[in-house]
Amino acid sequence: MNSDETLGLVKEIYFGPAENARITPLLDRLYKAFPHARISDLIFNNPVELTPEQVVDEAFKREADYARQSGGR
Repeated sequence: MNSDETLGLVKEIYFGPAENARITPLLDRLYKAFPHARISDLIFNNPVELTPEQVVDEAFKREADYARQSGGR
């Protein structure tokens, strides 16, 4: 998933209706694309509220960090 696609999903979560039936499939897609980023924590449980753009940047950073630490796996 590229940055623009990811940002679109995060914005849907941020700005769309807060209905679990709508949010769950969006989160599922994000979990599959960013399995090590703890992306729901970035969106819902971060001590500092992040913008959608900051969430995406941090998710990509966390995945890259994980890949480096695990030897590229």
